[in-house]
Amino acid sequence: YNNPRLFPGMYPTLYPYGIGGFEDKSRLTPLSFDRQAKYCLNISDRGFRYHESFIFVTLNMLQRRQAHLQTYFAVRKSNFDSVARNLTSVSPDVLIRLANRLEQEHKLSSLSTDEQNALKLLRQVNTMSTRIPGSQASK
Repeated sequence: YNNPRLFPGMYPTLYPYGIGGFEDKSRLTPLSFDRQAKYCLNISDRGFRYHESFIFVTLNMLQRRQAHLQTYFAVRKSNFDSVARNLTSVSPDVLIRLANRLEQEHKLSSLSTDEQNALKLLRQVNTMSTRIPGSQASK
């Protein structure tokens, strides 16, 4: 996020002067990513709309941002206090190790105690997402 040189670098034919990227802090009038994306796709120059990957990359970034902003946890009321306490105490390193181990080994038997506790915690938490264009929740 917040790299105004990303799109001009990725699409030099659309940004021939290397300026005009998203969320540029040097812009006199601030412009949100959403608003600038809509503008690029609606201007009379069809280069943005018909570019082979611009629309897909832009919409993917919009979806990912929405996923980060519109996803929340749901927990049973009876478990809320213990889940809240455990959620704040679990280390990000443990979650990363757990994710890597499950992705590579697909085994639950070789998990450390911390990883087992993190997995139990994740089983008690449901993630909910709404208003993300293209997601199942938006249908």
